[in-house]
This record gives sequence, structure tokens and C-alpha cells, in this order.
Amino acid sequence: MFGHSVDKMFSGLFLTAIVTLTILMVIPALPAPALNGSLGARQILIGVGAAACIVFPRPLLLRTLLRDRRSPFLLDQDIDSMLIGRAMGLVLGVTASLWIFNLLR
Repeated sequence: MFGHSVDKMFSGLFLTAIVTLTILMVIPALPAPALNGSLGARQILIGVGAAACIVFPRPLLLRTLLRDRRSPFLLDQDIDSMLIGRAMGLVLGVTASLWIFNLLR
């Protein structure tokens, strides 16, 4: 599907940015009293943790436990690019959500 490791990095970046942005926009709308109101440090940490739990397991499992069962065409460089893209996507998602939240405030 993807031919180059840069494709994997950018797809991971955009996927993670969208997931993180969605989670951080939904957290203030939750009915929990501690999470209502403005987007504070607690909400950001919860959102980043939830997004990381969603997007990081596959590349980490491919790197460690599923090394024997992965495709022979998937290189370690591709998995490294996936991890780098997803880490950059977390930062981009947090930045975008803070920017959008301040625009809506």
C-alpha cells in the first residue's frame, strides 16, 4: 500500500493528529465535573495518554512481540518512521486543539 517509509511517517502523523485533536475536543464535553470547563493540564495529559494508547500499540507490537509474524517487506526503518510520525502527530494534535479551543473561547 505504501511504498516508502516517509509515507508511513506522514500517514502516522496525520492519523495521530486527528485522533488527538478529536479526543482533546471531546474531553471538555464529558459529564465529569473535574473535566468540565477550560482545557487545563489535566485534560491535556488525559487526552495525550488516551491518544497514545490508541495509536502506539501497533508499531510497538510490530517492533517487539510480533517481529516474527510481520511482513518481510516491512523494514525496521518503516516502523521507526511510524513511531516518529505518531509522536510528531501527538504534538501537532495538542497544538491544534489548543489553538482551536482558544479560537472558540
